Amino acid sequence: YNMNGLSPLEAFKHGLISRDECLGFIKGNIIKYVVRCDKKGEWLDDVQKAHDYIFELYYLLGSEELDVDVGLFKRISELVRDIDD
Repeated sequence: YNMNGLSPLEAFKHGLISRDECLGFIKGNIIKYVVRCDKKGEWLDDVQKAHDYIFELYYLLGSEELDVDVGLFKRISELVRDIDD
């Protein structure tokens, strides 16, 4: 999907939505791709997409802020574990 030559994420990062909204979008997509990775088609594609969004989160937050947000990854792990049970 492109909007004036930009993907939605690129448009978000360029100010279409606030930084906090962009971070929420990225976190939501990480969760979405992790949760559905073994439930829809090519699971490796979803793992790659989750990886790409994690990289974007790291890029936007920087390493110092990301250390504080480790709770997100713990919650994702718990969510995936609960779904598998």
